[in-house]
Amino acid sequence: MITIKMGDQSYTDVFETVEWSGSIKTSCRSLEATYLKDKAEFELGKEVKFIVDDLIVFIGTVFSIKMNTEEETYTMKAYDNAIRLNKNFFIRNYYETLPSQIITELLGSLKIEVGEIPVDRAKCTFPALDRSAYDIILTAYKIQSMKDNKVYSIISENNRISVVEQGILIPDLKLISGKNIRRASYEEDIEEMINKIIIYKTANNTTKDIGIKSNEDDIKKYGVFQRVQEQDQNNEVYLQVNKMLKSVFESSDIEVDGNIYLMSGYSVPVKVNELSPLNNNFLIETDRHLWTSNDYVTYISLAFENEMQDIDIPKYPTRKKYKKEETKMISTFDPGKAGIAYE
Repeated sequence: MITIKMGDQSYTDVFETVEWSGSIKTSCRSLEATYLKDKAEFELGKEVKFIVDDLIVFIGTVFSIKMNTEEETYTMKAYDNAIRLNKNFFIRNYYETLPSQIITELLGSLKIEVGEIPVDRAKCTFPALDRSAYDIILTAYKIQSMKDNKVYSIISENNRISVVEQGILIPDLKLISGKNIRRASYEEDIEEMINKIIIYKTANNTTKDIGIKSNEDDIKKYGVFQRVQEQDQNNEVYLQVNKMLKSVFESSDIEVDGNIYLMSGYSVPVKVNELSPLNNNFLIETDRHLWTSNDYVTYISLAFENEMQDIDIPKYPTRKKYKKEETKMISTFDPGKAGIAYE
């Protein structure tokens, strides 16, 4: 049974569709419900709770209400409080600052509680000029990821913002063809393949090749797909060139019996058949849960690499010593609370 609460009002069995979704590429989860106007009534800016079998899986704020005049239906959309990370921008200067200090200071400015965060293993030095709280926090933990080789995700849970290790296996859950998998697709392509990069530099009006980075296995199988990259003054191209190499791209979409524990950022075992490439533990890249009048189905897309969301790390223009400066938030937004809790 599903219920959506707004204040003292509860709505059950009045929705044509309810969709609850998320992605590892965004910090927030969303809730969308379609209903007849005389069956329910929601208000912009109000807090809503989504309850599935007595478990609160979503707390958020109504951001939009749309009307379909032909069908006389309304669609309400809400986001959890992690949307505030994307809606608030800051000016900050960080010099040898711990990731925990960065997230604590930013969330304190937004009056959001800090949840679970990793042990600090790096210090961060970078400018954040007109950057969202989400980008700043992601940058800090990207720097830490480069130190400890772990993959981190920013999530909203129990009305708090947490940073957790991405790819934790969902306990006691397997997706099996003929049991709970309704449909599965798999695709591979080499449309975006780059398997050879020539690095060059220009000086005194002459150009000279100075290095090559390549994936020899892919070259043998598929031929050469080559790019060139100019060396920069700080020799940082060598740190970026591995990201430029692209191998075979794999993707998979799976439709399964509805299960609220299938959420992006977690991993799940999949078994389709003996010869399928979909027989392994896979990271869930996106999840979409859809309730209709007579069915509940979950759609997930799988990631074949457990990689942290990429972001460019800004740098100071010179190497001079920077002092910590007191800065201020340049825009604020407060759409509410979100998380998972028990009713």
